[in-house]
Amino acid sequence: RGRRGLLDCGISPGSRDAAHYPELEALAAGGKSMTEALDLVVISHFHLDHVGALPYLTEELGYRGPVLMTHPTRAISPVLIRDYLHIGERERRSHIRIRPEAIEPCFDRVTCMQLRERVVIGDLAVTPHYAGHVLGAVMVMIECRGRSALYTGDFTMVTDHYLSAARLPFGLRPDVMITETTCCTTIRSSKRAKEQDLCRKIQETLEGGGKVLLPIFMIGRAQEICLLLEKHWERAQLDFPIYIMRGMAERAVTFFRLFSSWASDRVRKTEDPFNFAHISLVDSEAVINDDRPMVIFAGPAMLQGGASLRLFRKLAPDRKNMLVFAGYCLPGTLGNDVQARVKRVNAEGEDVDVRCIVDYMSHSDHTDSRGIMLLISQVTPRHVVLVHGADKLMEVFAPMVTRTLGIPCNAPQVDSR
Repeated sequence: RGRRGLLDCGISPGSRDAAHYPELEALAAGGKSMTEALDLVVISHFHLDHVGALPYLTEELGYRGPVLMTHPTRAISPVLIRDYLHIGERERRSHIRIRPEAIEPCFDRVTCMQLRERVVIGDLAVTPHYAGHVLGAVMVMIECRGRSALYTGDFTMVTDHYLSAARLPFGLRPDVMITETTCCTTIRSSKRAKEQDLCRKIQETLEGGGKVLLPIFMIGRAQEICLLLEKHWERAQLDFPIYIMRGMAERAVTFFRLFSSWASDRVRKTEDPFNFAHISLVDSEAVINDDRPMVIFAGPAMLQGGASLRLFRKLAPDRKNMLVFAGYCLPGTLGNDVQARVKRVNAEGEDVDVRCIVDYMSHSDHTDSRGIMLLISQVTPRHVVLVHGADKLMEVFAPMVTRTLGIPCNAPQVDSR
């Protein structure tokens, strides 16, 4: 028989109903158990839209087959899922199906992969390759009976302040390449120019008496932007305080030090890259009540609850303040509405007027159109499948791939085969 693998098992952070979880039960149609229905589960990285439903799959639906991920993903994912459940409990979200006690046994079932290690499970073979994006993220090459597929997960094609660009060995030539398309119709300008422009805007806001909020993934993007701001503060000789909420930020630095081999060459050669002279940890978001201008980092990244949402409510109505998104916010989240410049939003039952400056650091941890095209041209698969993007954008991008590279490309609909 054919083999069936599940590539990532995430939640939809913007949904507050049954759509919050994937329709995993449909995989076990016809009376099969979940273990009979699936031969393999591979998790590409620790973001909740890629791993958040894994405890539901293993502990509620009973999947007992192989689950593969890298060591950083295995270490960080339980932390993020617990934080997600904590926020859900505090804000009385009824759509969450995962029990806190399901997390530990779920990740006890995981088999960890090393980069470029070929893991063989029966007639299946899985090889992970460096994807950039976030700590521990991988693309995976899956082989079975002479056929092969490359799944990119989320990836970046440009080295940033902490991580290197994605890298694959020459000569892979898979039959199918399944690629993310989050930013498939975006072409970005110079990263350095964008960073300089962002630092200038933040400095102008602070010098004008305002405060700057960065809703952010506390593991990954926070460290990247801290490195950027630290350099700018030194160069411009600024003394405005920069605060990061204690807890998740401390654990993040621990993870980055523990898995330093995943960092870029530049970071690995620095003696202590996370010893920031201008950045302080704080225990309480009450620091925002201080009259001084400041920069404050808080999660979650898409304003879907927690400290970032509470700080947003306080800062958004004041024109002096600034809100900087460090990455793309998924449709259905409050962050997505704010990124779309909606002037009055509903923030968990409270109407908020958005009068502050809203900016977006467009060099997110997803590659752009050119990066996707470059990777496809390097890999030269027989067929390309587009996933993890807006339907309308994938409809535009698919014929671009075929026209430009001469490779058949499609974006399958949900439930299609």
